[in-house]
Amino acid sequence: MNILKQIKHDFWDFPISLIFRPFKGYDDIKDKHEGKISVAVTLILLMGIMSIIEYQYTGFILNTFDPREMNAIVILITSVFPLLLMVLANWSMTTLLDGKGKMDEIFKLLAYALFPLLISRIISVILSNVFVESEMIFITVMMGLGFIWTGFLVLVGLIVMHQFTLSKTFLL
Repeated sequence: MNILKQIKHDFWDFPISLIFRPFKGYDDIKDKHEGKISVAVTLILLMGIMSIIEYQYTGFILNTFDPREMNAIVILITSVFPLLLMVLANWSMTTLLDGKGKMDEIFKLLAYALFPLLISRIISVILSNVFVESEMIFITVMMGLGFIWTGFLVLVGLIVMHQFTLSKTFLL
């Protein structure tokens, strides 16, 4: 039973607390080594799998792709590779600008920041198969909020991890 509590904490409780209190959450990752690499890898892989599911199962009103032409490997690579490239590029820039973030912290920062986007994508795929065309604006707004929230979490995470000012963070 203790293992289930740990899994719940790692995959649900900590990410939820981080998205509602990002400064404290990213401080915990930096100072208390709270986040786990295994959870971060799982979240990034879930984003890749969610891209495949979106491509295939988004309702026909919103789906602009032909599901018969789907290549799951290409979709997975094109959704995961830019995230990994961002980690590498950010780590490279922070070493040049005397940032305090380490590569594993940047990786966890990015992966945990994707949590609201992952949740909004799951909900949007489900709702896209239920809503009619006039209700699709709700899905669009929800996806927009997921992207904005994720962007805000990445920005806060970079500020906390590298101990930069806002202007220096935008320089990254």
